[in-house]
Amino acid sequence: MRRMVADRAIPDVHFAGFLNQSQLPTAYACGDVFALLSREHETFGLAVAEAMNFGLPLVLSDKVGCHPDLVSRDLNGYVVSSTDPDAAAAALGRLVADAGLRHRMGAASRARIEEWYPMRTMEGILAAVRYAASSQGR
Repeated sequence: MRRMVADRAIPDVHFAGFLNQSQLPTAYACGDVFALLSREHETFGLAVAEAMNFGLPLVLSDKVGCHPDLVSRDLNGYVVSSTDPDAAAAALGRLVADAGLRHRMGAASRARIEEWYPMRTMEGILAAVRYAASSQGR
């Protein structure tokens, strides 16, 4: 990714690397797009939910575990193959080139993550337990 950004002279791209937890809010607030382009399996990708709280559109690889739950293509971001850097570049390019798209997708990310709250999680766990304990779950 670094080489691609350099080769194409894409401005304003920063690879932050490791940040302490206290630095994360500032980093998210400075961002225009959140990308997590893992080549290996991510169990969930908590950083994705964090970025959504800051209203960022998403570009994730298919190896990021939360993508089925948190990303809707063309609504709040894109999911690309972990083996297709051109697709990642194209998705990032669309977002970089279109401020309106970034803002719409960012607002959709924020709205979607607002539905992910502790009580909803607890309700989902209880529903799964009830189902497993019922005759249907056996």
